[in-house]
Amino acid sequence: MKTQILRLDAHDDIISTRDKMNWGQTGRILLVWPEHGRLLRRRVDLVLLQRHSNALGAQLALLTTDPVVWFHARQLAIPIFKNMRQAQSAHWRVERHLRVSQASKTLPHPRYAPEELDDLRQVAHPQTPAWMAQPIARIGFFTLGVLAVLAVAAVLLPGAQVSLTPQKKSQEITLTVRADPAQKNINLSGVIPAHPLKTIVEGRDLLEASGVTHVPDQAATGEVVFTNISDQPVKIPVGLVVRSLADPPVRFATLEAAELDAGPGITTTLPVHALTLGETGNRPPESLTAIEGSLGLNLAATNPAATQGGTDRTVSMPTASDRKRLYEKLVAALQKSALEEIQSQLPDGDLVFTPTLTITRVLEETYTPDENQPSGQLELNLRLEYQILSASMSDLKTLATVLLDANLPKGYTQMADSLTIQQVTPPRLESGSIALWRYSARRNLTASILPGQAVNLILGVPPDQAAKRLSAAWPLASAPAIRLTPSWWPMLPVLPFRISIDENISR
Repeated sequence: MKTQILRLDAHDDIISTRDKMNWGQTGRILLVWPEHGRLLRRRVDLVLLQRHSNALGAQLALLTTDPVVWFHARQLAIPIFKNMRQAQSAHWRVERHLRVSQASKTLPHPRYAPEELDDLRQVAHPQTPAWMAQPIARIGFFTLGVLAVLAVAAVLLPGAQVSLTPQKKSQEITLTVRADPAQKNINLSGVIPAHPLKTIVEGRDLLEASGVTHVPDQAATGEVVFTNISDQPVKIPVGLVVRSLADPPVRFATLEAAELDAGPGITTTLPVHALTLGETGNRPPESLTAIEGSLGLNLAATNPAATQGGTDRTVSMPTASDRKRLYEKLVAALQKSALEEIQSQLPDGDLVFTPTLTITRVLEETYTPDENQPSGQLELNLRLEYQILSASMSDLKTLATVLLDANLPKGYTQMADSLTIQQVTPPRLESGSIALWRYSARRNLTASILPGQAVNLILGVPPDQAAKRLSAAWPLASAPAIRLTPSWWPMLPVLPFRISIDENISR
């Protein structure tokens, strides 16, 4: 007959086991206990499983070595086996007296033959072998226990601290670098970006005027004869303007009023003075002949004598040369101020190219006095925007680091913050805005020690041998310092975590 084999797990209980039995489609169900785990050891558990098997119309058998399960199974007349081969090859029969007891639905007291009880007792409490009771065996086992404890202590107790001083050396390179404003990124050929920096400065300066000019000082005076040319009387008011016919005309005004009788030829002489100051008012005789206004239709005028008394005086006046000289002087001062201001704001180590300092915008340029105006001094207010090209120290260090890394000696690594940059030649300009110069870069290196590899190299060896291995593996500045715990222990620990590696790195 076909057998359904159901393997139980250590966590199974009566409910999960009954669920598994429901899967069966055969007339025989074999429940296989796990090798480890104690489950379904109560009598009621086996009773419920037996009833559920009967309800399914199947015969139940067990495969286990648990003596408690064996005991209850034999009482319930459930076939029980010790291995799979026996369970599959044997007939599932039970002893007659057990079948009768099961059919009567009573729970008989267990009836076992003495040999059966001995078998169960042997399974439950195996007999100690005779040789284990011998004093020599006991002493041997005790000695092995002590040795095991000592072995564990020998493994876990020792510790070691190893101090290594790696060898140091310097690495240096000298290269030619070009700073180009058109360059956006660092090029390993030695080209770095040139960064524009801008600042705004303003200033005021003055100087004594070097030129002279003549300015009107006194107005000319004279007399004009007025003649009535009409048949009506004519009144001449104060301030009547008489001028010359020259271009530009020179104008005079009467200082007194007069009245001419009616009739042509009636005359009067009145004093006049020039309306403009200076020597231009000194006019020759018979030059003032025009009368402004409507009275010119009734009167004729002339000066019988020259007008005189008009004078000019000499004063200082800035010249175009003064303006240029003052501008250049103030620009030079502002240029120096702009350079100082830019340098004061530069990050440490950045380099500016002085010849590239230029004016990008004139924000204010005011002269006092205005052009062609007399003054003893010329004053200038200037506000300028300057620009200069610079090279970043970070760019120089990046370029130097890449080139130094390309030539890094095997087994060495750079020491942090040890890179120094030094200018070898001053920058010179090419093509107007490209700066070219040489500089040197230097940094300190230290031997690269791998702590994990160092620990594996010295596990379980004497200190002198460990020192030799470490000195052969890495370039060291001094012999390794090894301190054991306890100090009398003859060799280094065999466990990696009991060894600590310290590196003594100094500049």
